[in-house]
Amino acid sequence: LNQLTWKELVDSISAGSFSNPAVANVEKDSITDNDGPGQLKGRNNAGNGWAWACAVVVASTWNTELCYEQGRIIGNESMWIGTSGWYGPGLDTHRSPLAGRNFEYYSQDGVQGGLIASAIIKGATDMGCHVYMKHAFLNDQETNRLDMATFVTEQAIREIYAKPFELSVKKGNANGMMASFNLIGIESSLGYATVVQMYKNEWGFDGFSVTDMWGGSTSYARASGWTGYAMARSF
Repeated sequence: LNQLTWKELVDSISAGSFSNPAVANVEKDSITDNDGPGQLKGRNNAGNGWAWACAVVVASTWNTELCYEQGRIIGNESMWIGTSGWYGPGLDTHRSPLAGRNFEYYSQDGVQGGLIASAIIKGATDMGCHVYMKHAFLNDQETNRLDMATFVTEQAIREIYAKPFELSVKKGNANGMMASFNLIGIESSLGYATVVQMYKNEWGFDGFSVTDMWGGSTSYARASGWTGYAMARSF
């Protein structure tokens, strides 16, 4: 970091939508990340990856060996189509049949969904793909998801809703995390308690967290800033 100019540091953070820019000063190439849970999108019109059956169907196989092979194929695709990172898979746990992203999420059971997801993630990361689990966590609706607050006990979070993310960190070598827009209680999903204390200090997460696109409330943006600062200090 000491070799970067102030402008290069600012550009690396502010120009980070689906990518981070090249930094000639340290011979860093540009890196592109793309959606999504059902299909890895290509870069520079290079074509897209395979369109998979939705996550619910994948989880219904109960076949972690086959899921690992799916992850390996996605990791291979990331090289073929010029994408370094995968904005997927979706690891939230089904809480309502009306949730708009249920087709992207594996299961109504945190452990079962977590074992399926961790196998897929392990396959992709074994091939060098950077995987962003999303949306961490409790993303229960699509309508007004920037404005909702989800209230749930810490025990339920740990035993059910955060469990797929925890298993994917510990078993799947997950190296990226995408936050959800919703508040968890009165705290941002990018709060210090989740991003630093839970992911890093408790689970041993060795990666980084990103926001979901660039939208969200003021608390979302504020939390992402001071949590990032706290993470940087903790390394």
